[in-house]
Amino acid sequence: MKTKYQITLFVLAVLIACATFIEVRYQKFLHVQELGDSIVLVDENLSINYLTGNHVRGSGTIKVHFSVTNVSNKDTNYFISLENINNITDNLNYSLKSSNNTNNVDYQPIKASDVIIGNNIVIKPGESIGYDLFINNASNIDMQLKVGYEKDYINLLRDLIFSNSTNIVKNSSSLGDSYYFSGSSNDNYVLINDIMFQIIKINSDNTIRLITTESIGNSVFLNNNYVAFLDYNSSNINTFLAEYYQANYQSFDSIIENNNYYSDVSIYNTINDTAYFNNYNNLVNNNIVEEYNNPYVKKIGLLSAFDYAMINGAENFLKRDNTEYYTSTYAYQRLGSFPNIVTIKNGELNYETTSDNELAIYPVINLNKDVFAIGSGTINNPYKIVYEK
Repeated sequence: MKTKYQITLFVLAVLIACATFIEVRYQKFLHVQELGDSIVLVDENLSINYLTGNHVRGSGTIKVHFSVTNVSNKDTNYFISLENINNITDNLNYSLKSSNNTNNVDYQPIKASDVIIGNNIVIKPGESIGYDLFINNASNIDMQLKVGYEKDYINLLRDLIFSNSTNIVKNSSSLGDSYYFSGSSNDNYVLINDIMFQIIKINSDNTIRLITTESIGNSVFLNNNYVAFLDYNSSNINTFLAEYYQANYQSFDSIIENNNYYSDVSIYNTINDTAYFNNYNNLVNNNIVEEYNNPYVKKIGLLSAFDYAMINGAENFLKRDNTEYYTSTYAYQRLGSFPNIVTIKNGELNYETTSDNELAIYPVINLNKDVFAIGSGTINNPYKIVYEK
């Protein structure tokens, strides 16, 4: 009798252990299952089966298989992206073939470290869609394939800004409403092709104004002609910035907008052979406005002194420690001298520097309003620009 009791206990113990093991395996399957290179990710909305894994590496033409299944009881949207792409070459491109032939993409170039292949793709309850992704002309490529629930991936940069940032200040003018980051902001970083920027503001036309966090070098503003300052296109700084843009920003030119940069040389008053410009009068009288006269339209320019003044404060993120740098704003001109340009010096607006001084240059660009991004905007997780299909 005792032996039968012991055997019964042993059998029960084995059954409990097996049940526990099966339950653990089942719980793991709900989150991630790895079978060789295959990875299955499941949540309450989607089951993503990376049949050949989600880490893409190799050369030549690389074929990747994956599928998406809607495990919910409602229509669901998802995105497909390539992220953290290394070794981008001129001819690198991708193609995508879907089992339902509705999300096919042919030979799209890969130009950035993050690329959206598809977004807002609708999948019905119970539906499964299989994909073949081809990476063409790869040379030791290394990247991550990511598929996910659309609401986990807010991808318009301006939407991300409004979702993540608490340090935004609205400014209304005759141009419309713009939104500045306040001086203490630390969630306005943007990374494009390994170049770090900070967001100054969302312009009234919804384009997004950025400034580099690092100087691109030193330049004079103007030292070639006393009267050429009346024409920005003739200035040294215009040539310096245009050449830098061509050499460094051309690869993401498609997301940069032409925008207004201001260099108003309208004279407000002349005293003792010194002509004071309207900008100077407005700044010293704390008349901080966004609408100025005589803008020049470019894809690259310099920070406006008015933008700096709008953000100004004890913790202005536009300060550059121990570095004096040019703005685009003219202050005044003494007879027989180069014009004085407003600079940022020791964290303050400075009016005493003439245009023939070599100073640090921090370029400003404006991204188009429909640019996509990922990230949270912090220095450790900056917004990373990605491209719509």
